[in-house]
Amino acid sequence: MSMLQTKGARTRMTLWREELIPINEYSRPGTPLRLVRNIVVHYTGNPGATAANHVTYFGKSMIDQNIKIMAEANRLPSPQKEEQLKLVRYASAHLFVDPGDAVLIIPLDEMAYHASQANPYSIGIELCIEKDGSFHPETVRRAVAIVAELCKRYGLNPLRDVIRHYDVTGKICPKPYVDDPAAWEAFRQAVDRAMRGEEDEDMNELKLTTEGWGALAQSLQKAYDKGLLGDYVYVKKAYSGTLTRSELDVANNLIIVNGAVKTK
Repeated sequence: MSMLQTKGARTRMTLWREELIPINEYSRPGTPLRLVRNIVVHYTGNPGATAANHVTYFGKSMIDQNIKIMAEANRLPSPQKEEQLKLVRYASAHLFVDPGDAVLIIPLDEMAYHASQANPYSIGIELCIEKDGSFHPETVRRAVAIVAELCKRYGLNPLRDVIRHYDVTGKICPKPYVDDPAAWEAFRQAVDRAMRGEEDEDMNELKLTTEGWGALAQSLQKAYDKGLLGDYVYVKKAYSGTLTRSELDVANNLIIVNGAVKTK
């Protein structure tokens, strides 16, 4: 998993989890990625589907579909065979991001099939969309943090080297950022600020309903009572509705670390 130093906190937070799909000819060819020149941002185009849903799709469902198509094609004469083979899909991306999850399905040192001619020198990130086709604010926040980490890792300038699929091939992807160029520029600016360690106040604000704050406070209270969270300030802020996203990340990380220590 990747880790990123959290501003204002002497801890580290996980940005994504790994659930690598098997090497196969359709979505993970296993080809080394020897150069990273760009981060290419996509949208899934699949309303309501989660990051985990796409792990299953690219790791199994699409492969099974293609195998069936190939088998059917081999039973057909030309030119029907050629037409059938056009249905075979070669596609993937390295990371998928939704409001509550971010998953790496292809190692960052391997090529993914996501942006045609840019595949050999870029990392692809897919942002999941809501049922109405929009990006959830939390999906955007997660993506900003991930892209900032990748830009740091590969020495990239987010205002120049973070691009849309649209900028490579002209495909309307990611649609929300093709339709609204100002929103796209705001995304890249947010990545730039994150790289410089500047908090984005709008993205750092935790927006919950009254019921949501209550549930969060009770959850943190239980962790505190079990000795998994040493500082009561996180619980107090949750009860008052003032806990920030970065503070919640820190609290969650402490709970995970302390839980691991207790099980040893």
